[in-house]
Amino acid sequence: MFKENSTPESLKKKIKLLEEYIKHNIPLTNFINFNITELTPDSIRITAPLKPNDNHYGTVFGGSLAILGILAGWGLLHFNMIEDSIKGTLVIQEGKMKFLRPALTNFEAVNRALTPKIWNDFKLDFIEKGKAKIKIKSQLYSAGKLVAIHEGLYVAISKPIKQ
Repeated sequence: MFKENSTPESLKKKIKLLEEYIKHNIPLTNFINFNITELTPDSIRITAPLKPNDNHYGTVFGGSLAILGILAGWGLLHFNMIEDSIKGTLVIQEGKMKFLRPALTNFEAVNRALTPKIWNDFKLDFIEKGKAKIKIKSQLYSAGKLVAIHEGLYVAISKPIKQ
């Protein structure tokens, strides 16, 4: 998984590669101006500014919160698949947002749900069956307050979706 000999510089490179991969393969994410500010095998933190994600009320648009919540789960899983040399297609199958209060400032999605046991169970299912499912939650914060929770069901399959 996360290489024990990882240096701060190699981690910065991995973060940059993951950001570039997301921005290249999911073009919509270029508009929310996100940055990955934390990345470990069991956690990710993704930040985004209020502008250009605000709505006509001056708060963060709910769709931007949802995108960041999805990205936190997907990005963490994708990163671990790369680290463990697992080749497959990762998609979100279901997503559920619970909006708790308006996000009035810059915001972030944090996912710390991928414990070593949960990851290993997911990985073993994938290796044995050629597919695996996992449900993980991301918390979204603005000005240090919890503003939303995203619960996503992610699926990895060994075959490409497009030929």
